[in-house]
Amino acid sequence: MTVLASCPILRLANLTAIEIGRHLLFDGDRYWLFFTEEETKTAHPYQAELSPALSPYIDIWLRDHRRRLLARGNDARTDRLWIDRWGKPMDDGPIRAQIEKRTQDAFGRPIWPHLGRSIAATSFVDHDPDMVALVSDLLGHADHQTAHKYYILANGVRAHAAVQSAFEARRLTALSRYRDVRRFRDEDA
Repeated sequence: MTVLASCPILRLANLTAIEIGRHLLFDGDRYWLFFTEEETKTAHPYQAELSPALSPYIDIWLRDHRRRLLARGNDARTDRLWIDRWGKPMDDGPIRAQIEKRTQDAFGRPIWPHLGRSIAATSFVDHDPDMVALVSDLLGHADHQTAHKYYILANGVRAHAAVQSAFEARRLTALSRYRDVRRFRDEDA
């Protein structure tokens, strides 16, 4: 999930297909992802550096865990990044299941890969609404219509929170008045 959080443009099919030396490259300082236009849903090439904070974790995965998992299988020659417990390259389904399980454990609710893209877009707009035009670039959308959809979602979330806050304030005011009236009646009795 951290790779998806670092690169929200990345779709599950691309995450699953990552090959070391082809899609995942290391420049001596940090890791980069590269996909050709034939490999992306939008038919645009994709290149992005992963957060340098991920480098030690990717190093450990490549050096230790992935190597041990490959030793369990029959084909230790695959360049695919994600390997299952039987030493085989992982498919979309198990990767999706792992993402959902790990996010359920961490946040109490599963987050599936596409929802992660929505969260990234909404968070981006919530952080700086004036930058809404960049959401289409963040997610690799061809037009701004989809970005506008996320902007509306972000405004909707803020509006909902404001309405809930106003209702709660009125509820507390009414509850306080009710208690005052009740206290006044008890004192008169």
